[in-house]
Amino acid sequence: MSNKSKAKGTRAESAIVRYLNEHGIKAERRALHGSADIGDILVGDDLIIEVKAGQQTAAPSRTQMIEWLNQTIVEGENCGLPSVLCVVRYRRKLEDAEIWIPEGGELKFMYLDRWVNKIG
Repeated sequence: MSNKSKAKGTRAESAIVRYLNEHGIKAERRALHGSADIGDILVGDDLIIEVKAGQQTAAPSRTQMIEWLNQTIVEGENCGLPSVLCVVRYRRKLEDAEIWIPEGGELKFMYLDRWVNKIG
């Protein structure tokens, strides 16, 4: 893969899928889908995960966070799934990746391992 940014994203997505599957949560990477992106990972039959990784996630601004969450919501709408969350990972253990969940105009936050324990 010649695009370094895309390669980082692919590695992060693959690692998250492996982690979820190892913890009994059915997850699969989604193929790129043209201009109407449908998210990076499908969990079960009804949850879309958008993954953000690399340098951009070191210290995102509030504006950047809102942009990522809006992108995640649109991707859920593109595939007809209302349940979405954004996973943000920057140079830390995978289980410490941040989960951002937009819910009723609020933003819920937890770490990946806690979320897995909650739904698993």
